[in-house]
Amino acid sequence: MAMALFNDIHESRINDLHKMGHYYIDFKEAEKKVFEDQTEKLHPFVRKDIRSLREKYNQQLSPESVVARDADILECLIQAKEYCERGYLQTKKFFQKAPDHLKTKSARDCWRKIKNWDSSRWWEEVVKFER
Repeated sequence: MAMALFNDIHESRINDLHKMGHYYIDFKEAEKKVFEDQTEKLHPFVRKDIRSLREKYNQQLSPESVVARDADILECLIQAKEYCERGYLQTKKFFQKAPDHLKTKSARDCWRKIKNWDSSRWWEEVVKFER
């Protein structure tokens, strides 16, 4: 799923700006400029394909683009859940709005499971203490 791989490539240069920052900065325009710069020197065939994927992602008309956006939202929800479990309780507000933006049944099902999941438990099963 190449679309999911490249949809946030701009973040490697300008990070994932907090939504408050979006209020003050035209972040969509900044993302576009970064993406153009990042793909400009690629082979024309590759550049065309990657830019086409990005355009399809932005339009949100194909099933692939909807799944890729849902994955992006789920990643944000997981991160917010981890913050909440570490004491940043304000992130619970994000839980009230973000799930409404999930379009696919599978993404909504994932969120139902994730919201009851202990995000710190994974390492307890991986880390083994031995003497």
